[in-house]
Amino acid sequence: MEFHDKEVVISSKRAAAKFEECRQNLKFCDVTLQSEEVAVKAHRIVLAAASPYFEALFKEGLQEHKELVNCSDIPSNVLPLLVEFIYTGHVTIQSSMVQELMAAAHMLRLDSLVTGCARYLKTQLNISNALSMLSLAETLGCSKLSECALDYIGDYWTIIAQRKELLELSLTVFIKMLSSDRFVTDNEHEVVYAVVRWLEHKPAARAPHCFELVRHLRLGCVPGHILEEIWETVRDKRVAEGLRLSKRKTKGSPTDNALVGCYVSRKTLGRSADLNMKIKHTVFNTSAADLADLERTGEAQPRLI
Repeated sequence: MEFHDKEVVISSKRAAAKFEECRQNLKFCDVTLQSEEVAVKAHRIVLAAASPYFEALFKEGLQEHKELVNCSDIPSNVLPLLVEFIYTGHVTIQSSMVQELMAAAHMLRLDSLVTGCARYLKTQLNISNALSMLSLAETLGCSKLSECALDYIGDYWTIIAQRKELLELSLTVFIKMLSSDRFVTDNEHEVVYAVVRWLEHKPAARAPHCFELVRHLRLGCVPGHILEEIWETVRDKRVAEGLRLSKRKTKGSPTDNALVGCYVSRKTLGRSADLNMKIKHTVFNTSAADLADLERTGEAQPRLI
């Protein structure tokens, strides 16, 4: 039988409030956290109880009795907010620093604060920050935020594809985007062109990764003459050679051939690895009548082959 004493719960809340009162009045504080010019006094036991990061830090021999702890990995404008959250469970999230706050909370393993920041960021998604949010979500392993960002990027791809932030995506995040079923767009030629731009932004480092990127493109969705126009824009010889070899490796695959002249409903097919299996069995006729039905209903009728 489980027994819960409500008075103990109330007492715990009062104790937490008392800890915060002591911190505010600088009573019994035994550690000072410093980041740049910002210093925040606190109690080791409270920090260690709330954060596995601080618990491990204070267990270290050199830090165990050290009164001043350098927190250079935490931005100075975020440090007071983290301590406030540890003591009160409350913090005011501002758009100007939410990404820094989320990253720092992840480092301190304050999971509930990470979740709160992610929930806030979902409401703030826009064209200018979608790519940076995707990168942040992937770095921190926040799948829900990543999915929301990928959905948004697909919906506004034509505009987002032109942003400079795209060129700074890491290889891992770029491949994550290209391979995700959440990232869907009817303008595949713009995806191909974005890959070319990304490769040529840092050709020496990125040219060796051509095949890793091209294998996730639905080249069969792009008319041949448009593909040729895109390939002709390539200026760097290393990238051009990498793309040439990559096209040769992918030639003949279902994604390269089966979709030629076909319209693939974004609601029906995604970008995942099992796309090849789907394409083997389903092709969509591109007659005027079918396209009209597609625009009207949002669905395409498959013809099995």
